Amino acid sequence: MRRPTSLATLLAVLLALPFAAAPARSQDPAAGAITGTIFGVDADLMPTVTVFAFDPDSSDAAGMGYMAMADPDGTYRLEGVAAGSYFVVAQSPEYGQQYYDRAASLSDATSVEVAAGDEVSGIDFRLARPGVGSGSLSGVVMAGDTGLPITARVRVTDPSRWNVSFSASTDVSGRFTVAGMASGSYLVRAMAEGYVAEYFDDARTEGQAARVVVTEPDETTGIDFVLARAGAITGQVLERDGLPFEGARVTAWPAASGDSTGVVPPDSTWGDGGIGADGSPIVMWPGGYTASTGPAGRFRIDGLPAGLYVVSAQGRNAWRSVTIWYDGTEDPALAATVGVRSGAT
Repeated sequence: MRRPTSLATLLAVLLALPFAAAPARSQDPAAGAITGTIFGVDADLMPTVTVFAFDPDSSDAAGMGYMAMADPDGTYRLEGVAAGSYFVVAQSPEYGQQYYDRAASLSDATSVEVAAGDEVSGIDFRLARPGVGSGSLSGVVMAGDTGLPITARVRVTDPSRWNVSFSASTDVSGRFTVAGMASGSYLVRAMAEGYVAEYFDDARTEGQAARVVVTEPDETTGIDFVLARAGAITGQVLERDGLPFEGARVTAWPAASGDSTGVVPPDSTWGDGGIGADGSPIVMWPGGYTASTGPAGRFRIDGLPAGLYVVSAQGRNAWRSVTIWYDGTEDPALAATVGVRSGAT
Protein backbone atom coordinates (compact mmCIF):
# COMPACT_ATOMS: atom_id res chain seq x y z
CA MET A 1 0.00 0.00 0.00
CA ARG A 2 1.31 3.46 -0.90
CA ARG A 3 0.19 6.72 0.61
CA PRO A 4 -0.14 9.90 -1.51
CA THR A 5 2.42 12.65 -1.26
CA SER A 6 -0.08 15.47 -0.84
CA LEU A 7 -3.64 16.55 -1.55
CA ALA A 8 -2.32 19.52 -3.50
CA THR A 9 -0.63 17.15 -5.89
CA LEU A 10 -3.93 15.40 -6.55
CA LEU A 11 -5.74 18.65 -7.16
CA ALA A 12 -3.12 19.69 -9.66
CA VAL A 13 -3.53 16.36 -11.42
CA LEU A 14 -7.32 16.52 -11.54
CA LEU A 15 -7.46 20.15 -12.63
CA ALA A 16 -5.02 19.53 -15.44
CA LEU A 17 -7.00 16.42 -16.47
CA PRO A 18 -4.13 14.68 -18.29
CA PHE A 19 -6.11 11.45 -18.34
CA ALA A 20 -5.67 9.26 -21.35
CA ALA A 21 -8.85 7.67 -22.67
CA ALA A 22 -8.09 3.96 -22.98
CA PRO A 23 -8.69 2.20 -26.30
CA ALA A 24 -11.28 -0.56 -26.52
CA ARG A 25 -8.57 -3.17 -26.20
CA SER A 26 -4.89 -2.37 -25.78
CA GLN A 27 -2.47 -3.95 -28.23
CA ASP A 28 0.49 -3.48 -25.88
CA PRO A 29 1.15 -6.82 -24.15
CA ALA A 30 2.84 -4.96 -21.28
CA ALA A 31 -0.28 -2.87 -20.61
CA GLY A 32 -2.52 -3.85 -17.70
CA ALA A 33 -6.07 -3.08 -16.66
CA ILE A 34 -8.11 -2.13 -13.59
CA THR A 35 -11.70 -3.33 -13.35
CA GLY A 36 -14.50 -3.17 -10.82
CA THR A 37 -18.15 -2.43 -10.12
CA ILE A 38 -19.99 0.66 -8.86
CA PHE A 39 -22.70 -0.10 -6.27
CA GLY A 40 -25.38 2.09 -4.68
CA VAL A 41 -26.12 4.32 -7.69
CA ASP A 42 -29.56 4.58 -9.30
CA ALA A 43 -29.59 2.93 -12.72
CA ASP A 44 -30.51 6.12 -14.57
CA LEU A 45 -27.57 7.94 -12.97
CA MET A 46 -24.96 5.23 -13.50
CA PRO A 47 -23.71 6.94 -16.73
CA THR A 48 -22.73 9.97 -14.61
CA VAL A 49 -20.10 7.98 -12.70
CA THR A 50 -16.51 8.48 -13.79
CA VAL A 51 -13.57 6.41 -12.56
CA PHE A 52 -10.02 7.78 -12.52
CA ALA A 53 -6.74 6.01 -11.85
CA PHE A 54 -3.76 8.31 -11.43
CA ASP A 55 -0.17 8.42 -10.23
CA PRO A 56 0.46 11.89 -8.76
CA ASP A 57 4.21 11.23 -8.67
CA SER A 58 4.53 10.40 -12.37
CA SER A 59 6.40 12.82 -14.64
CA ASP A 60 5.12 10.98 -17.73
CA ALA A 61 1.95 12.78 -18.85
CA ALA A 62 0.81 9.81 -20.91
CA GLY A 63 0.95 7.49 -17.94
CA MET A 64 -0.22 9.95 -15.33
CA GLY A 65 -3.84 8.90 -15.37
CA TYR A 66 -6.62 6.84 -16.95
CA MET A 67 -10.35 7.47 -17.13
CA ALA A 68 -13.46 5.40 -17.83
CA MET A 69 -17.21 5.82 -17.53
CA ALA A 70 -19.30 3.24 -15.71
CA ASP A 71 -21.42 0.99 -17.91
CA PRO A 72 -25.19 0.81 -17.29
CA ASP A 73 -24.70 -2.35 -15.18
CA GLY A 74 -22.20 -0.51 -12.95
CA THR A 75 -19.05 -2.19 -14.23
CA TYR A 76 -16.07 -0.25 -15.50
CA ARG A 77 -12.74 -1.10 -17.11
CA LEU A 78 -9.58 0.98 -17.28
CA GLU A 79 -7.35 -0.37 -20.04
CA GLY A 80 -3.87 0.37 -21.32
CA VAL A 81 -2.62 0.92 -17.76
CA ALA A 82 1.16 0.99 -17.51
CA ALA A 83 2.83 -0.98 -14.73
CA GLY A 84 2.88 1.07 -11.54
CA SER A 85 1.05 2.16 -8.42
CA TYR A 86 -2.19 4.12 -8.73
CA PHE A 87 -4.89 5.74 -6.66
CA VAL A 88 -8.39 5.11 -7.96
CA VAL A 89 -11.39 7.36 -7.38
CA ALA A 90 -15.03 7.13 -8.50
CA GLN A 91 -17.08 10.30 -8.65
CA SER A 92 -20.48 11.58 -9.73
CA PRO A 93 -22.20 14.99 -9.45
CA GLU A 94 -25.08 13.38 -7.57
CA TYR A 95 -23.11 11.01 -5.34
CA GLY A 96 -19.86 12.81 -4.67
CA GLN A 97 -16.64 10.84 -4.73
CA GLN A 98 -15.01 7.87 -3.05
CA TYR A 99 -11.42 6.65 -3.15
CA TYR A 100 -10.44 3.02 -3.11
CA ASP A 101 -10.79 1.30 -0.61
CA ARG A 102 -13.98 2.91 0.83
CA ALA A 103 -12.00 6.09 1.66
CA ALA A 104 -13.59 9.53 1.90
CA SER A 105 -10.31 11.37 1.33
CA LEU A 106 -7.09 10.91 -0.56
CA SER A 107 -5.09 10.72 2.66
CA ASP A 108 -6.96 7.53 3.59
CA ALA A 109 -6.87 5.97 0.11
CA THR A 110 -5.27 2.60 -0.64
CA SER A 111 -3.12 2.38 -3.74
CA VAL A 112 -3.62 -0.27 -6.43
CA GLU A 113 -0.53 -2.04 -7.79
CA VAL A 114 -0.60 -2.98 -11.47
CA ALA A 115 2.06 -5.33 -12.86
CA ALA A 116 2.99 -5.41 -16.54
CA GLY A 117 0.25 -7.15 -18.53
CA ASP A 118 -1.88 -7.92 -15.46
CA GLU A 119 -5.55 -7.17 -14.84
CA VAL A 120 -6.43 -6.07 -11.31
CA SER A 121 -10.09 -6.81 -10.62
CA GLY A 122 -12.40 -6.21 -7.69
CA ILE A 123 -11.63 -2.48 -7.33
CA ASP A 124 -15.22 -1.78 -6.34
CA PHE A 125 -16.96 1.32 -4.99
CA ARG A 126 -20.18 1.80 -3.06
CA LEU A 127 -21.40 5.38 -3.49
CA ALA A 128 -24.14 7.09 -1.51
CA ARG A 129 -25.87 10.41 -1.91
CA PRO A 130 -23.92 12.72 0.41
CA GLY A 131 -25.51 14.63 3.23
CA VAL A 132 -28.78 12.68 3.30
CA GLY A 133 -29.59 11.61 6.83
CA SER A 134 -31.96 11.93 9.77
CA GLY A 135 -30.24 14.76 11.64
CA SER A 136 -31.20 18.43 11.68
CA LEU A 137 -30.30 21.84 13.08
CA SER A 138 -32.42 24.86 13.95
CA GLY A 139 -32.18 28.41 15.20
CA VAL A 140 -33.48 31.94 14.88
CA VAL A 141 -32.26 35.07 13.06
CA MET A 142 -32.85 38.47 14.69
CA ALA A 143 -31.97 42.07 13.89
CA GLY A 144 -29.33 43.52 16.21
CA ASP A 145 -30.76 47.04 16.20
CA THR A 146 -34.41 46.14 16.91
CA GLY A 147 -34.28 42.65 18.40
CA LEU A 148 -37.05 41.65 15.98
CA PRO A 149 -37.06 38.61 13.70
CA ILE A 150 -35.98 39.21 10.11
CA THR A 151 -36.40 37.42 6.82
CA ALA A 152 -33.11 35.68 6.15
CA ARG A 153 -31.58 32.90 4.11
CA VAL A 154 -29.49 30.30 5.94
CA ARG A 155 -26.90 28.22 4.10
CA VAL A 156 -25.26 25.10 5.53
CA THR A 157 -22.16 23.53 3.99
CA ASP A 158 -19.82 20.67 4.78
CA PRO A 159 -16.29 22.06 4.19
CA SER A 160 -14.89 18.56 3.71
CA ARG A 161 -17.30 17.70 0.88
CA TRP A 162 -17.69 20.23 -1.93
CA ASN A 163 -21.11 19.03 -3.09
CA VAL A 164 -22.88 18.89 0.30
CA SER A 165 -25.01 21.95 1.03
CA PHE A 166 -28.42 22.81 2.46
CA SER A 167 -30.43 26.00 2.58
CA ALA A 168 -33.47 27.26 4.41
CA SER A 169 -35.42 30.49 4.91
CA THR A 170 -36.73 31.91 8.14
CA ASP A 171 -40.43 32.04 8.92
CA VAL A 172 -42.31 35.09 10.29
CA SER A 173 -40.83 34.46 13.73
CA GLY A 174 -37.29 34.36 12.37
CA ARG A 175 -36.96 30.63 12.96
CA PHE A 176 -35.44 28.12 10.55
CA THR A 177 -34.88 24.37 10.45
CA VAL A 178 -32.55 22.41 8.18
CA ALA A 179 -33.45 18.71 8.01
CA GLY A 180 -32.22 15.59 6.22
CA MET A 181 -28.63 15.97 7.41
CA ALA A 182 -26.09 13.23 7.94
CA SER A 183 -23.91 13.22 11.05
CA GLY A 184 -21.03 15.61 10.59
CA SER A 185 -19.49 19.02 11.18
CA TYR A 186 -20.98 21.94 9.25
CA LEU A 187 -20.57 25.65 8.56
CA VAL A 188 -23.75 27.70 8.96
CA ARG A 189 -24.21 31.19 7.52
CA ALA A 190 -27.10 33.64 7.70
CA MET A 191 -27.71 36.38 5.12
CA ALA A 192 -30.43 39.01 4.93
CA GLU A 193 -31.05 41.98 2.69
CA GLY A 194 -29.47 45.10 4.18
CA TYR A 195 -27.61 43.21 6.93
CA VAL A 196 -24.05 41.99 7.36
CA ALA A 197 -23.77 38.27 6.54
CA GLU A 198 -22.48 36.19 9.43
CA TYR A 199 -21.22 32.70 10.16
CA PHE A 200 -22.11 30.90 13.36
CA ASP A 201 -20.96 31.81 16.04
CA ASP A 202 -20.69 35.62 15.52
CA ALA A 203 -17.99 35.21 12.85
CA ARG A 204 -17.48 37.24 9.69
CA THR A 205 -15.29 34.76 7.82
CA GLU A 206 -15.17 31.02 7.28
CA GLY A 207 -11.82 30.81 9.03
CA GLN A 208 -13.31 32.31 12.22
CA ALA A 209 -16.52 30.30 12.12
CA ALA A 210 -17.46 27.68 14.71
CA ARG A 211 -18.41 24.28 13.29
CA VAL A 212 -21.88 23.00 14.13
CA VAL A 213 -21.97 19.30 14.95
CA VAL A 214 -25.01 17.28 13.86
CA THR A 215 -25.56 13.77 15.21
CA GLU A 216 -28.27 11.58 13.70
CA PRO A 217 -31.13 11.35 14.48
CA ASP A 218 -30.98 14.33 16.85
CA GLU A 219 -31.71 18.00 16.23
CA THR A 220 -28.97 20.49 17.07
CA THR A 221 -30.71 23.58 18.45
CA GLY A 222 -29.65 27.09 19.40
CA ILE A 223 -27.93 27.99 16.12
CA ASP A 224 -28.97 31.62 16.52
CA PHE A 225 -27.85 34.77 14.72
CA VAL A 226 -28.06 38.48 15.56
CA LEU A 227 -27.28 40.41 12.39
CA ALA A 228 -26.04 44.00 12.29
CA ARG A 229 -27.29 46.53 9.79
CA ALA A 230 -24.88 46.80 6.88
CA GLY A 231 -23.27 50.03 5.77
CA ALA A 232 -22.32 51.05 2.25
CA ILE A 233 -19.75 53.10 0.35
CA THR A 234 -20.76 54.98 -2.80
CA GLY A 235 -18.82 57.12 -5.23
CA GLN A 236 -17.74 57.73 -8.79
CA VAL A 237 -14.65 56.79 -10.80
CA LEU A 238 -13.50 59.24 -13.49
CA GLU A 239 -10.84 59.08 -16.15
CA ARG A 240 -8.10 61.72 -16.20
CA ASP A 241 -10.08 63.75 -18.72
CA GLY A 242 -13.05 63.81 -16.36
CA LEU A 243 -15.19 61.32 -18.26
CA PRO A 244 -16.93 58.50 -16.33
CA PHE A 245 -14.96 55.26 -16.16
CA GLU A 246 -17.30 52.33 -16.77
CA GLY A 247 -16.28 48.80 -15.68
CA ALA A 248 -13.72 49.75 -13.04
CA ARG A 249 -13.47 47.34 -10.11
CA VAL A 250 -13.78 49.12 -6.77
CA THR A 251 -12.84 47.25 -3.60
CA ALA A 252 -13.23 48.23 0.05
CA TRP A 253 -10.58 46.64 2.25
CA PRO A 254 -10.96 46.61 6.06
CA ALA A 255 -8.18 48.86 7.39
CA ALA A 256 -5.64 47.13 9.64
CA SER A 257 -5.45 50.24 11.83
CA GLY A 258 -6.72 53.78 12.03
CA ASP A 259 -3.56 55.18 10.42
CA SER A 260 -4.32 53.48 7.06
CA THR A 261 -0.91 51.79 6.90
CA GLY A 262 -2.30 48.49 5.72
CA VAL A 263 -5.26 46.20 5.32
CA VAL A 264 -6.46 43.16 7.20
CA PRO A 265 -4.75 39.99 5.90
CA PRO A 266 -7.16 37.99 3.72
CA ASP A 267 -9.23 35.46 5.67
CA SER A 268 -11.90 34.70 3.11
CA THR A 269 -12.21 33.33 -0.38
CA TRP A 270 -13.99 34.33 -3.53
CA GLY A 271 -17.69 33.95 -3.07
CA ASP A 272 -20.92 35.13 -1.59
CA GLY A 273 -20.59 38.22 0.61
CA GLY A 274 -24.25 38.42 1.53
CA ILE A 275 -27.25 40.28 0.11
CA GLY A 276 -27.17 43.97 -0.79
CA ALA A 277 -29.76 46.64 -0.10
CA ASP A 278 -31.25 46.06 -3.56
CA GLY A 279 -31.46 42.30 -3.01
CA SER A 280 -28.52 41.48 -5.28
CA PRO A 281 -25.65 39.26 -4.11
CA ILE A 282 -22.48 40.89 -2.76
CA VAL A 283 -19.23 39.58 -4.17
CA MET A 284 -16.29 39.17 -1.81
CA TRP A 285 -12.66 39.23 -2.84
CA PRO A 286 -10.19 37.60 -0.47
CA GLY A 287 -10.21 40.14 2.36
CA GLY A 288 -12.50 42.73 0.75
CA TYR A 289 -15.85 43.70 -0.76
CA THR A 290 -16.13 44.72 -4.39
CA ALA A 291 -18.40 46.37 -6.95
CA SER A 292 -18.10 47.55 -10.55
CA THR A 293 -18.82 50.99 -11.92
CA GLY A 294 -21.76 51.57 -14.23
CA PRO A 295 -22.07 53.73 -17.37
CA ALA A 296 -21.87 56.92 -15.28
CA GLY A 297 -18.80 55.64 -13.43
CA ARG A 298 -20.77 55.30 -10.21
CA PHE A 299 -20.55 52.40 -7.76
CA ARG A 300 -22.12 51.19 -4.54
CA ILE A 301 -20.46 48.65 -2.24
CA ASP A 302 -23.05 47.09 0.07
CA GLY A 303 -22.93 44.67 2.98
CA LEU A 304 -20.13 46.40 4.90
CA PRO A 305 -19.67 45.87 8.63
CA ALA A 306 -19.12 49.08 10.59
CA GLY A 307 -15.46 50.09 10.66
CA LEU A 308 -12.64 51.76 8.75
CA TYR A 309 -11.81 50.90 5.15
CA VAL A 310 -9.35 51.79 2.45
CA VAL A 311 -10.80 51.81 -1.05
CA SER A 312 -9.12 50.98 -4.35
CA ALA A 313 -10.31 51.42 -7.95
CA GLN A 314 -8.74 49.28 -10.66
CA GLY A 315 -9.21 49.80 -14.37
CA ARG A 316 -7.44 49.10 -17.64
CA ASN A 317 -6.83 51.47 -20.52
CA ALA A 318 -5.24 50.73 -23.88
CA TRP A 319 -1.75 50.55 -22.37
CA ARG A 320 -1.84 49.23 -18.83
CA SER A 321 -3.83 48.34 -15.74
CA VAL A 322 -3.98 51.10 -13.15
CA THR A 323 -4.95 50.93 -9.47
CA ILE A 324 -5.75 54.14 -7.60
CA TRP A 325 -6.43 54.32 -3.86
CA TYR A 326 -8.75 56.84 -2.26
CA ASP A 327 -7.96 59.73 -2.06
CA GLY A 328 -5.88 60.00 -5.29
CA THR A 329 -2.75 57.94 -4.56
CA GLU A 330 -1.17 54.88 -6.16
CA ASP A 331 0.46 53.93 -2.84
CA PRO A 332 -1.85 51.92 -0.53
CA ALA A 333 0.19 53.05 2.47
CA LEU A 334 -0.95 56.62 1.76
CA ALA A 335 -4.62 55.76 1.25
CA ALA A 336 -7.16 57.71 3.26
CA THR A 337 -9.50 55.71 5.44
CA VAL A 338 -13.26 55.76 4.97
CA GLY A 339 -15.46 55.29 8.03
CA VAL A 340 -18.61 53.18 7.69
CA ARG A 341 -21.39 53.21 10.27
CA SER A 342 -23.96 50.47 10.74
CA GLY A 343 -26.91 51.07 8.43
CA ALA A 344 -25.38 54.22 6.91
CA THR A 345 -24.07 55.12 3.47
